[in-house]
Amino acid sequence: MSDQKVKTLTAKQQKNTISGKKGGKGCNRNVRHVLAKPYSRFWPLVDKDVELEVNSLLERLLPAARKPISADDCKLLRGMQGKSRKDARNELTKKIWERNPQASILRNFLVLGINDVSRSLEENTLASLLISNEADPPILTQHLATLAASRNVPHIVLQHLKGTMKKSVDFPSLAVGLKKVVAEDNDNYFHLVHLKIVSVFKTIVTPMLPDLPIEETVSENLQDCPPVVTKVKARSPVNIYLTRSSSKYRAFIPGKGLQVGSDSSWSPYISLSNLEKMDPAIPATQTPKKILGSTVVPEAKSFLQRVRDAKKAVIQPPSQEMPTGSFLSLSDNGDANEVIEAREEKLPVHTDKAPKPVKRYFSSLEPLKVKRMQGNPEKKKKKKKSKM
Repeated sequence: MSDQKVKTLTAKQQKNTISGKKGGKGCNRNVRHVLAKPYSRFWPLVDKDVELEVNSLLERLLPAARKPISADDCKLLRGMQGKSRKDARNELTKKIWERNPQASILRNFLVLGINDVSRSLEENTLASLLISNEADPPILTQHLATLAASRNVPHIVLQHLKGTMKKSVDFPSLAVGLKKVVAEDNDNYFHLVHLKIVSVFKTIVTPMLPDLPIEETVSENLQDCPPVVTKVKARSPVNIYLTRSSSKYRAFIPGKGLQVGSDSSWSPYISLSNLEKMDPAIPATQTPKKILGSTVVPEAKSFLQRVRDAKKAVIQPPSQEMPTGSFLSLSDNGDANEVIEAREEKLPVHTDKAPKPVKRYFSSLEPLKVKRMQGNPEKKKKKKKSKM
């Protein structure tokens, strides 16, 4: 027999899975398909020379609004937890601002942080905005440019704003906003910063949306002919439902058995006993047959057909609109053409001179794009803490 040793797996190799290493550096992550806007995102990133000018201006003016915190103040909160720590921190903050009241006043003109800036943009209280290009992932700050553009707020993007804010006010903020008070007051301490942002923003070329063929058909006298408003008097709706006083009568009359007559009075009630006496074969030229005593059926039509005819008689000419709160009255007097208004409304009346509605045709809008997204294989995962 040969002395060749058989290869065996070590203890470390036996712990590994048979399929090999999963995850980690160099592995292929799942590719996801997501819908995205077809137009490129506008990101007003300034040049290095302009950024140096803005950063130098910020480093010169922002330190006056710095929160004066000492090392002894941080020691006071050590060892505290829960509500006691929160109360102690609030009291400490008040004492710190009392040391330098001027910094507290200047700090009120600034809005720091992504969340506060987003809230201020939604409330439309900002005059200008600075955004950092150091956000990871970038989606954290991309919405700020869209919000600022919708509010007509001048905004620029700096490459190293986070470091400048850390050095100036000891707060590494990714977004800095100036309130409208700064723009309205020429003597404000931060007014120069606002003017600098506005001047730089005007030099940036904003990409426009692609030209879309829009067809418009607007009447020439669109503004010359305002809509006519008519006031409809309200009336209480009564007797709008069919009722019967006894089980011997029907609320609805079938289409057969109705006679023709010249009398205009008619009733929707018909006796079950008299229904058997009605002969549909009687010609229309004969005398009408009385039903329910004094009631005469004028035409050989069903009840629903009578209602339709009554509605046609009530319909107004095409130059006016039918009131929205109208009901067909089936009152005791037999007048089916009576219309009762349910409520009082101001209804526009479209006359022949009224302008035609505007028609727009957007036929060249680009569809949404499908992007392929893949996770970063080099991203470091957080290590799970082992339970003791």
